[in-house]
Parts: sequence; C-alpha cells; structure tokens
Amino acid sequence: SDIVVPEWLQDVLLGYGDPASTHYTALQPLKEVDFNDTFLDQQHLRDSFPGRTFEFRPNFKGNVEPPFRVTFPDDKDDKNSPLVAKSYLPEDPGPYPERARKTNSVRFTDVQVSAILSGTNEGLTQVVGP
Repeated sequence: SDIVVPEWLQDVLLGYGDPASTHYTALQPLKEVDFNDTFLDQQHLRDSFPGRTFEFRPNFKGNVEPPFRVTFPDDKDDKNSPLVAKSYLPEDPGPYPERARKTNSVRFTDVQVSAILSGTNEGLTQVVGP
C-alpha cells in the first residue's frame, strides 16, 4: 500500500521511534536557505546566529543588503566555519505599485529565526508561543 507519511516520521508516529530523529538536524538539513525578508540588515543577521562568523557576498550591484541566502557548512557540528550570506536582488515586480514587494519590518529574535530555519527544513518543528 502507498504510505503518505514521510519515512522519517513513520516510527515515531507508531510510537517506537526516537522523537529526536525527526528534528531537522538529525535529517538532511538544507545547505542553503533563502531567508527572503527575514533579516532587516547585516547586524540583524549576525544577532540571529550568536557565536557564528559570517562571510558576506554582495549582490550584482555590489551591495550587501537583504534579502539573504545563507549557506551553512557541510559539517553541521562545525561551529568555526563562517556562514556565507549572499545578498541578492529579488525579481522586479514591474511598474505597478500594487505589485510592489511587501517586506518584513519585524526584528525577529535568534529563537524566532531558529524556528524559521527549522520550519524551512524537512522534519518536525514545535513552536511555543507566549
């Protein structure tokens, strides 16, 4: 029979697997994540990953500004390698004001950014609100 439950979730769903095995870090996390408008500026990106260093790459106009695509090291336990933040220019929406890109104005905390990162990867993400 065709099972629609992902393979990484089946054992946990049936009650005999390790729940930690469904966290994105235990699976195959994405090497590059497009955070779109999550970060307001370079400092916000730095503050969102405390203890990490960054290598910033400008967009084709030579600017380092949001949005960013962040590339993570191949070894997920490697905390010494810098994260590579590539600035890019989003697609031009055209001349119509109603099609202008809406951007984020919220300075997310490092915990909120961690939840965003977890949610973009395969695996279970639990977010507890106030």
